[in-house]
Amino acid sequence: MTAETALTAEEIAHYEAAVGRRMEETATLAPEIAARFSSTLGDVHYPTRDTLALGRQWGFFLPVVTKGTTGPDGHPVRGGFIPAIRLERRMFAGGTMQRLGDVRLGVETTKTTTIESVERKAGAQGDLIFVELVMLFAQEGAPVLEERQTIVYLEPGGAVPLPAPVPPSELPSGETMEDFTPDEVDLFRFSAVTFNGHRIHYDQPYATGVEGYPALVVHGPFIASKLLDLAMRTRGRNADRFSFRARRPAFVNQPLRFVADADGAGYQLRAVRADGQVAMTAEVGFAGAD
Repeated sequence: MTAETALTAEEIAHYEAAVGRRMEETATLAPEIAARFSSTLGDVHYPTRDTLALGRQWGFFLPVVTKGTTGPDGHPVRGGFIPAIRLERRMFAGGTMQRLGDVRLGVETTKTTTIESVERKAGAQGDLIFVELVMLFAQEGAPVLEERQTIVYLEPGGAVPLPAPVPPSELPSGETMEDFTPDEVDLFRFSAVTFNGHRIHYDQPYATGVEGYPALVVHGPFIASKLLDLAMRTRGRNADRFSFRARRPAFVNQPLRFVADADGAGYQLRAVRADGQVAMTAEVGFAGAD
């Protein structure tokens, strides 16, 4: 980014003016949607089919987008609730979520989203804009789930190389691991179940020629969901708290190793790419005794 293209003080002020903005949505959590999300991860339920497992709220409250309201990257056109931030690339950088009660399927649910902060930071490629969202889910007037999301906007960087595979390292004693190689069908299904139209996940010419990736990109929320799912399957029940942070992109048809390290009432988690670099770190917690 040059001095001529850098964000102006007026643009920053316009973005920051959105802080405190709220949006309320209401939907019934249909069991069939929960089943589709579950089948995308492995069709495991915690603890019953009547309760939505932590993290699977990502299958609900999805944007209603038409071809005419879709931007060139496949996301909805910018503007509206979140201001139209000019930086070209946007990514889900991380988040936290905490159950406040049982999230019941088949029940009308209200989701209230608030823009908590908009912050400008300096990055290696120029300006970064971080948008923090807080989402509160309520059923019958009682809060049942709180989620926070960090969305980052940035300028495209240089071409990203494809990770060069290396032999996997030995795991320390006590760690649980699972290998997963996401293919094009996996990426399609996660895009479908979350109504994610970002072209880096299915349009290879766009991913490589426009955004500079070496292959289709695995969704950050897909990796986060698989990590959380590993922890819940290992513990055998629904989680109460989860947080994650994206570190590096991962790519289609390259193996990922999901690792869970027991830590008190939960796990420290990581997703490791074929080259041994960490794609994502996460923490999960379980309340009460097993």
